[in-house]
Parts: sequence; structure tokens; C-alpha cells
Amino acid sequence: MKIIHTSDWHIGHRLYNRERDEEFGLFIAFLLHTIKEQSIDALVVSGDVFDVAYPSNKALTAYYNALLRIKEAGCAQIFIVAGNHDSVGTLQAPSALLAGLNITVISDLQAFPERHLVSLSNAAGKTEAYLALVPFLRDKDIRSSVAGEGFEARTKAIREGIVAKYNQIAAYTETVNLQKLPVIATGHLYAAGVSVTESERDIHIGNLGQVSAHEFSDVFSYVALGHIHRPQIVAKREHIRYSGSPIPLSFSECEDQKSIVLLTISGSDLIPEVVPVPNLRKLISVRGTHTAVLEKLQHHESTADLTDWFELEIREPENRPEIREQLEKTIADCSNLEVLKYRIIIENAGGNSLPESEPTKSLKDFTEVEVFESLLKDKAVSDADDLKNSFLELMDQMDT
Repeated sequence: MKIIHTSDWHIGHRLYNRERDEEFGLFIAFLLHTIKEQSIDALVVSGDVFDVAYPSNKALTAYYNALLRIKEAGCAQIFIVAGNHDSVGTLQAPSALLAGLNITVISDLQAFPERHLVSLSNAAGKTEAYLALVPFLRDKDIRSSVAGEGFEARTKAIREGIVAKYNQIAAYTETVNLQKLPVIATGHLYAAGVSVTESERDIHIGNLGQVSAHEFSDVFSYVALGHIHRPQIVAKREHIRYSGSPIPLSFSECEDQKSIVLLTISGSDLIPEVVPVPNLRKLISVRGTHTAVLEKLQHHESTADLTDWFELEIREPENRPEIREQLEKTIADCSNLEVLKYRIIIENAGGNSLPESEPTKSLKDFTEVEVFESLLKDKAVSDADDLKNSFLELMDQMDT
């Protein structure tokens, strides 16, 4: 049987106030094509379905339409676990209805681990593997709070709590999986040593929950991870992987080859294969002198389906009025690209930059955490990191 591992769809995401609906739609079209071409039996989504905890009606519509089209494409089973950006309640509310379509949604630890271990069946209805569905583990899910607890003690407790949950479901799996079939475990967490990007805003309460690759039980034949947006293998262990986000969520990901992971199961063998996602829209970051940047814009040729987006940084030794004028004229003349943001840095002025060109954002374009971070910065709070961690813990408590 064949399974697709994907994650971090972040439906409703905006980049410099630009919506990503077209890109997500093209990704779903690619996913449907792959499902049909490869005769996919199951789809696993490892968290962060939405970009914010309380998505808009437009984002919810895109989600439900995508699920319906995936089912119509012939994918018999769909499994979704919550990520840190997802609201437990939002994902869980339609779960009973979705179950009627053979879509399993797990957003909390209700009846853990029995409810969280499911069988994967082929087209003939024969069980070929097991799937351990573990969502993003919130602080309240894995430990009891301790008054006056220090940073190091909290770090240790969170990591040990995450590992304990995986060991618990691994032990239960062994009592069920008497045939020793392959076992896939999901996870939405931060594995130690991985490469992150600018778009991972809130890595498990300030990176507290770093789990090492060797701490995952050998019971798991494959660990399907989400949370990190750059596709990668963890600690050179081929069976522990981040599928990554299907579209770049920041300019720091502009060089990443986005992908999904195709898992082929044959008997006791499980073989992962990276399937590249087509370059739907290029994000291009250009840095250099005024002349070099203009030349790059003027000679740019697009190969993606959608208009390419640029982020520019111009560095000049001194300020000349014509720099901005020529830049804005060149941008206006380029019909095959769109500049989302640019800044001009004057090096002889101590590296200070002129006012940036960036779309004005409204409050709805920021997450709760970003608003809180802005407040901490404006107030020049000395213990900002501790306060942010406390704020994230409160958000976890509220998001039930």
C-alpha cells in the first residue's frame, strides 16, 4: 500500500499581506494528481492545517473542499493531527461528521493511547500497517505545572513528558501489533538539530521541547513529523522525517525544494521516497548594489505558474535621490514579477536604512503571539523571553 506524508499546510497564511490561496489551490491539484497516479491508499497530515487558531470562513471552506476532493480522487483514508497553530476545538468540532467519510482527526489526548492507534488497510480491506496518531503535545497534556519552576527544570520536564507519551503509545502498539507490521507515528514537535526557517514563529514554547532522534522507540518504522517547514531527515535517520510545508512560508525558504513523502509498504518493509512539489510561485530575495538589483529585476524570467514575488535589499555607500526613483520605475515596468518589500541601506550612514517599502498590515494580519511580542518590544521589557514563554503557556491553556 502507499501513503503520503505531508504537513504544515497553514491554510489562510499571508506573506506581507498577500494571500496564498492560489498557491494552496495548486498544491492540492498536485496532490490530487499524485493520489491518482500513484494509487494512494492513505494521506497523513502532521499538523498545522491552519495558519491561525481561529481561521476565517474562507480558510475553513478551502480545508473542507480540499478534503472532499482528496476523497473523490480515490484516497480511501485521511488522517489529520493538530499542530501548535491549530485550535483543538476547531479541528475537533466536525470530527464525527468527517469520520463518516473515513477521515480521522485527532487534536487532543482523549482516550490515549487506545483511540490514537489505528490500522491502515489496503484496497482489499487487509491491515498492512498501524498508525500511531500523536498531535502537538501541549504543556498541560504532558506534565503538571510546578509553582516557581525554573527554566532548566521546565525544559527537562517537557522533553521527558513528550518522550513518555511516545513510549506509552509504543508499548500499547506492541500489545496490538502481534504480526509485527510496520508502524508509522505522527508528531508535531521540534527535533533537536534540525534546520529551521524564519516562518517557524513559535517553536514549542521557546524551543523547550527538543526531542532527540534516538528517543523515538524502535517500534516505529517511520516517524511522520510536522512543525519544521524545511523538508529534512532528522539526525541522519532515514525513517524520521519532516515533510516540510508544501509552499514557502517566508523568503528564508526561497531556496528550499518543497516536497511530500511517499511511503510504500510491502510486507514488513516501509520505503520512504521524497516527491518534489512543483515550483508554484518563486520567492526571490535579492541583495546588492542599486545597479545589481535593477539588473536582476530587468533580466528576470519566470518559470513558475504564478507571478514571482521579490524581496529586495539595496546597499549603497551614500544616499542619492535617484536610487528610489529608478527602483520604483523599474518595479512598475516589470510585469512578470511583484516586489513585496524593499529596503535601501546607506553604508556611510552607519548602515541605517531609509524607510522601507512594505504593505501596511492590519491587526488581523498578526497572530496573538506577534501582537504580544510587539508590545514587549515597545515597552523594552527586560525579561521578554520569560514573559513570552508564560504567554504561550496561557495560550495553550486557553486553546481547548
